[in-house]
Amino acid sequence: MFFLTGYKIASTTIRAKGAVNLLAVTQVTYALCVLLGAVIGCRWGLGGAALGVGIAVILQYVFLVSLAARLLGYLSSRRSSPHPSHGSSAASWRWSLGGLRT
Repeated sequence: MFFLTGYKIASTTIRAKGAVNLLAVTQVTYALCVLLGAVIGCRWGLGGAALGVGIAVILQYVFLVSLAARLLGYLSSRRSSPHPSHGSSAASWRWSLGGLRT
């Protein structure tokens, strides 16, 4: 449930920033991951299919949260500091784990 809620919030943020084309690409990728996860997982029954779809949900969460963080400026393509407490990556992790607290 955490991942579903997180990617709903991230997709709303992406829409608000106007990057609907990028959001559409991630939605198509998500649909393909769900289909592929279900097809591959069905070899192991219903539990395998559920695991495949669950992995697709987690991947969608990671894609959307990183895209939203990049659009909001929390995650840059070039990190200025390798130390986790000084770079923008620490801010993006705090944002994705429950709000940015500075």
